[in-house]
Amino acid sequence: MLQRFENHGRRAWLNEHRQNIVNKNLCSEADQTYAILGKLPWNSPQFGFDDCKPIHTLWRTLGTSWMNTSVIDAALEVINVKADVRFDLTSQTLIGHSDIITKLMFFFGGNIEKPKEYTSCDWLNNIRREVFQRGKRLLTIAHLGKLPAWKGKTKGADHWVPVGVDGSDLTFLYGDSMCGQKTPVMPPALFKAFTTWKSYHTSAEFTMAPIEITQQTDNTSCGPCALNAINCLAFPELDELAKPEDIACVRLRTLYNIISHVIDMADNTGISTASEASELTNWDDEDDESQESFKTYLHT
Repeated sequence: MLQRFENHGRRAWLNEHRQNIVNKNLCSEADQTYAILGKLPWNSPQFGFDDCKPIHTLWRTLGTSWMNTSVIDAALEVINVKADVRFDLTSQTLIGHSDIITKLMFFFGGNIEKPKEYTSCDWLNNIRREVFQRGKRLLTIAHLGKLPAWKGKTKGADHWVPVGVDGSDLTFLYGDSMCGQKTPVMPPALFKAFTTWKSYHTSAEFTMAPIEITQQTDNTSCGPCALNAINCLAFPELDELAKPEDIACVRLRTLYNIISHVIDMADNTGISTASEASELTNWDDEDDESQESFKTYLHT
């Protein structure tokens, strides 16, 4: 996979961190990621994930690019797998894909509620039973649409934030890596979706609780900041909030964990990943999926 990793400066970015003599942790993370990238061909499917897209679609994990939905959901799935092996954790915490928020916004975030469509969404109703009836905590990441342009840029970047619902503490959870020192405020449309969803299943009063999250110093690190915050909530004894200068470590660890999961799943199912690595020619700059238009009004 590394033969043509030069595309979009990813190889240079990775090698720069491998040669970092000041930050030993960053150097180690870069070395481990570099090594595991050589174990799979660039077009190898992502075994163990729902979409099974080729590995090269994860290129946005490295460098300074904004993470797209494919990367975020793959990383959330890895966190979920990590949670599944900890029975004490799975008894109280659910890690969900970003599509949960997509569906909640569709059903409850607009001017017209869609209760019939919601009732027929079996997987979301399974989640609501876990949260509102059994008191579990749901954690995921939401896409808020475009932010204002950053420091001379012509357009703003898409923005990811960690969100959740705690059925035991009766709280809605929300964090924002671009709120500075202020208390993060959930966008009204998202708050409406959460409160309406809750009202369908319980009359209990829910309050807002902030999610601790690293404040980003650029316009593209919201994804790794949100993933780091979710990890810290799910595994407080194992993870800690990254410093802004260590966000590159989060990116490297995210890709390393995803590829490790792919290799583990391939090994468990007897699928060979030892085929000759192809040249990486299409780590293109375009997203491989479009964001639903309704997400842009989350800021309204």
